[in-house]
Amino acid sequence: MMFIKIGYRNIFRNKRRSLLTSIIIGLGLAAMIITDGFLSGMNENMIKIITNSLVGEGQIHHPKFRDSMKIEDQIQNISKVKEILDSDVDVKAYSQRTISFAMISSPRAMKNVSLYGIEPDKEILVSNINKQIIEGDFVSNENSLVIGDTLQKRLSVRLGDKVVVTVAKAKSGEISQELFRITGIIKAGSKEMDEKSAFIHISRGQRLLGIEDNIHEIAVKFKNISQKQKDHSSLWEKINVTGNLGESWENIVSSFVGMMSLVDQLKGLIAMILIVLVALGIINTLFMALYERMFEFSVLRALGTKGREIILMIVSEAGSLSLVSIIAGIIIALFIAIPLKIWGVDFTGIDLAQVTFKEPIYFVFTYSQFVIFPIATFIFTLIVGFYPAIHASRIKMSEAMKRSL
Repeated sequence: MMFIKIGYRNIFRNKRRSLLTSIIIGLGLAAMIITDGFLSGMNENMIKIITNSLVGEGQIHHPKFRDSMKIEDQIQNISKVKEILDSDVDVKAYSQRTISFAMISSPRAMKNVSLYGIEPDKEILVSNINKQIIEGDFVSNENSLVIGDTLQKRLSVRLGDKVVVTVAKAKSGEISQELFRITGIIKAGSKEMDEKSAFIHISRGQRLLGIEDNIHEIAVKFKNISQKQKDHSSLWEKINVTGNLGESWENIVSSFVGMMSLVDQLKGLIAMILIVLVALGIINTLFMALYERMFEFSVLRALGTKGREIILMIVSEAGSLSLVSIIAGIIIALFIAIPLKIWGVDFTGIDLAQVTFKEPIYFVFTYSQFVIFPIATFIFTLIVGFYPAIHASRIKMSEAMKRSL
């Protein structure tokens, strides 16, 4: 216990050096906390954007539809699928859709789009398309057509103008053309939505495609969704028995899942770099103190102090330095994290992994940041401290006397 107290007091023998080392270690810890919280906030932001878009939190299709995009690949046993969804306690809402390629023609231009037939009253419970309307209204009747602002400019049309929608009917492939009135303009911030998508009422879409009461997609919204969401594999297994394919958003947007994995790897890389910097700072400080105190160590050895006691003293000095550094690091981290939690960082309009940020990225506080990270820093500092401590314990008295003189 005496040597631990000596080690604690030794960090104040050179206050300037100990302060600088504490700041270095503290900044390393703070950087790890800020990086983790910011990247976690970015992931949550992207998950929110994806799950509030057309992707939803899960989707149901014919097993071949996503690859073929054929009008004939429709959901099978619709009544059974609805029964399963209605009975699942975790399902908050779901919306049916028809999906097909189409051509929209105006008096001045024509463009190819993905045409979605939607249930307006249910779609607003699953996605936020209705909140992206910048002019006019959401799909309100069977004559309504909602398009993106970029597509509007390409077609040179305005709200209230009429356009012709052309599709190929199911099975026969016959051309079907009908007149629609533009009732709403959306701006989602993504090229796919603003330039290549259009929305009509599902009943009109079914008639237009000649598929009666059939559909191509069901988007699902769960009662609870987060980065650590509940596993809904049991629901998808029931859906798959009906001859359809049920998938969570992670499987549908695989590029984003890969991006999340890359972010986790980035966290690890940054942590490794910071750990190396912290290690070098600790070793440098302890070795400088060691060579300044050669005479002290020689006297201790002459008085019968054992090598393990010297190791204990130096390691306790490293531990004490670590505790001061951890307190400083947490204070620095909170000083930066709290404003990031309140105001965030504005990344609006920036694209990443096919996702366009639409709101600021906010810092996310987690248990590991202020418990696991500090404990790991303390343990790592003790481990690093053993190197100079063992070196000091092995110095011969005669050599220590010569260096001190």
